Amino acid sequence: MISAEHTRIIMTTLLNTSQISLLSSLCHDAEIISVTTTWSSDTGITLILRIEINPEEDRGQLISMGITSSLIDVVFSDIDRSIIDINGMYDSREYILEWFDVPLSELADEIKKIYSLNRTITHYRILTSAGSSFDLLCTDIYICSVD
Repeated sequence: MISAEHTRIIMTTLLNTSQISLLSSLCHDAEIISVTTTWSSDTGITLILRIEINPEEDRGQLISMGITSSLIDVVFSDIDRSIIDINGMYDSREYILEWFDVPLSELADEIKKIYSLNRTITHYRILTSAGSSFDLLCTDIYICSVD
């Protein structure tokens, strides 16, 4: 669940599995504008990845979902575990090279076992042009149009 702070500011859309797949393909070559993490007692850890979709990408399906801007926030909500390695020595903004889910994630299995969880946890991995990486294990992803 996304925090009240974010729903007040921007329109949010909870993504289903096929929409996440679409988004991950649209994010190829998307420029990373910012990375923000927050914590709340309602949602736990949330990571917001603000990106600019490459203008060469067909955003028709995003537009049909109400996401009209090429500048979007991808919100990973209710994160169970994150491993983030950001290269601080890069001289320009990074862009996303790959975004995929890790199908047989040992991290997800470990978290389920430790905390006796019965729900689905998906492990997303994002790799960037500067060698940064994001491993995010979460239950929900939202996208928000940033106008």
